Amino acid sequence: MSFGDVISAASNINTLIDFILGGALAQSLTAIGEVQFRSAALALRNAKISQNPKREVELAVGHLQTAHIAYRKIWDRNTLRRNLQYNDVQRAFHFDQASNVWMAMCYCYLREKTLMRQAIQRAKDCVVYHDRWQDEGLWGIAFLNPVHLVSWSDDWSDVWTFCYKGDLDELLSALERV
Repeated sequence: MSFGDVISAASNINTLIDFILGGALAQSLTAIGEVQFRSAALALRNAKISQNPKREVELAVGHLQTAHIAYRKIWDRNTLRRNLQYNDVQRAFHFDQASNVWMAMCYCYLREKTLMRQAIQRAKDCVVYHDRWQDEGLWGIAFLNPVHLVSWSDDWSDVWTFCYKGDLDELLSALERV
């Protein structure tokens, strides 16, 4: 799934509902394979058959919040451990951003515009801190293991591509119009 697909899904309420309840978001979450993402995917699959789909989307948001906190803890400067693998930190930036973007889309579906904007801001924070990591040479703290670098990138690159501020501004604009 490209980021263009995400923006297209946010183009109007019907495409947003189809993205969330129709299975595309659940498929992306499952493809990553992380526990909280799989739990969010299960809630979204249940939303299609539930008598109360809103509740299931709310459960998915809860799992995405947990994923966000877990990934943020990995890359946050205040909690950074010196024995992290480079690929663990890189993966945390990508998945934290993904969890916040998908959370924003769910918040839009739930008509929670303030929470939606906060989630987009947290996704933008990933860009700021990712760039700061590079500018300050903090990547030297993490150990680069090229063998793992190849294997971890293959399992998520079709699902999530790290995006930058302009992409996130475009998504926010689309969600604001829904």
